[in-house]
Amino acid sequence: LGSGSFWSFMHYRKAAKNPFKDDELLYYAHQVISGILFLHEKGISHRDIKSANIVLDGNLSVDRYYSSVKLC
Repeated sequence: LGSGSFWSFMHYRKAAKNPFKDDELLYYAHQVISGILFLHEKGISHRDIKSANIVLDGNLSVDRYYSSVKLC
């Protein structure tokens, strides 16, 4: 699975009957919160944060994580 939205990734995992593990959820939550904090430090409010606007960039690594998570 290549780059795409977190929404697509969630539905892919659901269809594959491969639910997220706690460490995976914590990783992605941390990445998103870090991005929101960065934006807020710059005086920017996103206003439309949802799974479809979270982009997973790069390839899925051996340890099940994407190389970067971006807000768009």
